[in-house]
Amino acid sequence: MKCLSREDVQLLVDKELDTQLEKQMLLHTEECECCGDLFRQAQKDKALLGAFFQSFDKEILNKEIPEFPFATSMKRRKMPVILRAVACVTAILGIASVVLFWQKGQSDALSASGKSSQAEQRGFPVEDLDPNQQWHRQQMNVPVMLLDANGTIIHRYESEH
Repeated sequence: MKCLSREDVQLLVDKELDTQLEKQMLLHTEECECCGDLFRQAQKDKALLGAFFQSFDKEILNKEIPEFPFATSMKRRKMPVILRAVACVTAILGIASVVLFWQKGQSDALSASGKSSQAEQRGFPVEDLDPNQQWHRQQMNVPVMLLDANGTIIHRYESEH
């Protein structure tokens, strides 16, 4: 028989096995020093726990544990629905006003410093197009050069789109 696990030893100590398996395990604990030590220690632990629980007075064990008096007063109160809605609207308006104030401050700072938009700064003509479209329109006629391994220009042409 192979050595016993702690669970096997506990089942043996608690007498929760059939008689044939229990006899085989008891025989193994007599032959195997390691399993024998484990079995004897489990028996001692069970005896100590039994003595510990018997020392309690049964009246003490059957008493109900009282609830703390402040447990009910510490319950969370529910906020009325209208008050919650007002709080949410106030928070949204506050965030919106901060964002608008920040954007206004950014545009005022740009106009006060005399700086123009990014498209104007990069030399793009200001039209109805956004800066990205203006940049792409300007990049349509880009010179393309084919070079050899030494860096000499083989062919040069301008793309036409």
